[in-house]
Amino acid sequence: MKYLLIEFDNEQQWLEIGDAGHTLRQLVIEADGQIHVSCLEDCLAEGIINENELGGTIHSIAQHEFENKWNAVTAKERQRWNILKERYPIGTEVECTVKYSYPQGWVTDLDGLLGICKCDLSLYPGQLLSGQIGGYDEENMWLVISKKERN
Repeated sequence: MKYLLIEFDNEQQWLEIGDAGHTLRQLVIEADGQIHVSCLEDCLAEGIINENELGGTIHSIAQHEFENKWNAVTAKERQRWNILKERYPIGTEVECTVKYSYPQGWVTDLDGLLGICKCDLSLYPGQLLSGQIGGYDEENMWLVISKKERN
């Protein structure tokens, strides 16, 4: 893993980059203070990150610096997440809508709660997906959606 802080025109981009070079988590803090979080909305950098192609001032940061910022920014949402998880225990059958693709899998929407489906299916945004809750991605506050097994 690699962690970067990129500063450009009073904006900050905090990136967690996986071993394959794709961004896995990202925070965008705009000049006006507005914050975008990749686990809550589609704001993850696309493609493989090449530092030589990035603009702005690039700082290599430690994992704990990224985690501290991530946890501070997501603290309020994390309280909501802990309550909402109780509504969807593992094994619960669900039908969700495919939203977009991330390196981790397909991001889905279930009544405003995001999930991730790591299934090897050909999906598209807007498609309905039947599955079950297979677990929880605590870092991203996502339900892990497993494709429903046929009997």
